[in-house]
Amino acid sequence: MKNPLQKKDQLFKEAVGEFVINFSELESGIADLCWLFKPAEFENKLEVLTMDLSKKRKVLTKLITQLSNQEIEKIWSKLNSKIGELNEYRRHVIHGIYSYYIPNDKIKSEIPLKNKSMSNQFTISKINQLSMKLMDLNTGKNGLNGEFYLKLKKACA
Repeated sequence: MKNPLQKKDQLFKEAVGEFVINFSELESGIADLCWLFKPAEFENKLEVLTMDLSKKRKVLTKLITQLSNQEIEKIWSKLNSKIGELNEYRRHVIHGIYSYYIPNDKIKSEIPLKNKSMSNQFTISKINQLSMKLMDLNTGKNGLNGEFYLKLKKACA
């Protein structure tokens, strides 16, 4: 049987794991959209999957701009902005955690940013909220791999 500190440690690791998986699903969905709608620009799907997130976002932005569909451009602009915000948190959660103090639920992170460092502080609850935002961004209303996908596919037909 786990003591309260071990249980809290488990909750922290579950929250981080869920966040990482949700972000991975989102990034994979962006790659899938890039591949689905512009495969001629790439040698193979692996080329798309291995691009960094910013490159995937630029490729998808270029595709959407070429469609000249204001509704899709507006939706993508909002989605892309949210992806950017959540990516900053991802950088902290994945690359920046340097300490967490289980008894007081504070998780501290620090990441490099243009010859400086940027710090942040999280709680397990905050990481869970970020995971919910990722799920909504992925499959919620106008989610990248939900309604937005269907609208984009229709516009490309």
